[in-house]
Amino acid sequence: MMKPGAKMKPWMIIAALFLLTSTLYAQDPRQLYEAAELAFQKGNYASALSFLHQLEGALGRKNPRVQALKTKVLDSDGKILDAKLAVEELLRLANSSTRSSEGFPDIYPLKEKIDRALADLERRWPLEIQDRRMGEADRLIQEQAMNRERKLQAKRAAAAQFEVREWQGVAQENMADGYKSFAERYPNSSHIREARSRAETASFREAEEDNTAEVYRRFLEEYPKSLFSLKAQDRYEELLFAEVEQEKTSEAIARYLVAFPRGRHAATLRQRLILLQEDDVYSAAGRESRGPAFRYYAFKRYLRAYPRGKYVDAASRETGIGAIEPPPALSEPKWLDHYERGLQAMNAERYEEAVGRFLRAIGERERDMQTVMLSDGRRIDYFPHRELGIALSHLGINDFAREELDVSISYIWTLRAQEALGRLGK
Repeated sequence: MMKPGAKMKPWMIIAALFLLTSTLYAQDPRQLYEAAELAFQKGNYASALSFLHQLEGALGRKNPRVQALKTKVLDSDGKILDAKLAVEELLRLANSSTRSSEGFPDIYPLKEKIDRALADLERRWPLEIQDRRMGEADRLIQEQAMNRERKLQAKRAAAAQFEVREWQGVAQENMADGYKSFAERYPNSSHIREARSRAETASFREAEEDNTAEVYRRFLEEYPKSLFSLKAQDRYEELLFAEVEQEKTSEAIARYLVAFPRGRHAATLRQRLILLQEDDVYSAAGRESRGPAFRYYAFKRYLRAYPRGKYVDAASRETGIGAIEPPPALSEPKWLDHYERGLQAMNAERYEEAVGRFLRAIGERERDMQTVMLSDGRRIDYFPHRELGIALSHLGINDFAREELDVSISYIWTLRAQEALGRLGK
């Protein structure tokens, strides 16, 4: 019940008029038909169809005249399929005597019009189906995109919440590895600068706790421009020097000099390193046990590296290469006997013996030569440096082997010497 003075809304007025009209025409078929016809003429097809349905209910049967008006209404409303069914029903109901007497002689033109419209609809139907399918596909794509966006937003929200919780846990733990791990997983986080700064501070704090040269070295490699770099370098240098003082080895000194070539203790340690290295080289030569040739060249390396060293006299005495049988009393010079016996030892693969023979031959006659005339009229090739180099290469003493082959080629080039150099990788 409406309150006094209240205004009715438009839709309420229309509904009230429709109910009033339906009530007025409910008992009078003629008035229902006239109302349907009036609504049709005004283009109110929905009302016209409603009146016609009421009229059929009041009559209790199908009526050709009612069916004819229904056909026109459906045709005008664009409901082609329903109009086709209606006109077929009209043709079934109507007979030849009623088609003119009932006032719808234009039924056949109307049927033809409906048939043409229906045929056109059938022609357009595949295109309309395709358009509907495309529209449906677009709708599904849009829905899927919206669903993906919603899922992505949900994931981002969840990730943001997880990031916040993880940051809180990392900050509470306050360890360098935790901050580094957070920075790697969340490079775009709002906490990224703070995480990196805290990682640097925590790393230096942990280095101070460990207080070893290695942890300070790693810190300086990871944070070369840190605010703590000067302090870290100072601690690193002192710890390296402490290792030198404790180990007293050339390896410890070398570690210090590599890290701090201009450090506070660099000059002192370089002098100490020279002495330690000289001791190492001389001791290694004294421990050489593979044979006279190896021992000879080990001491020769020492003499070459330290010509004024503190062990020069002892090393010079140690450069003997073992007992060599004295040559028989021949009219030929000693160098020839040593050279020929050296070649025999080479052929027998007694390379250490060959080295000793060639060294003594060089002591008697230095230069490699081709076609040396002997007192008995023979002519021989004399290449002690070349053969010595080849014998040394068989023993693995490659540095001196290469040196002897170069000397031989400087006197006279031979293919044998060049091939031996090639095998040494020159």
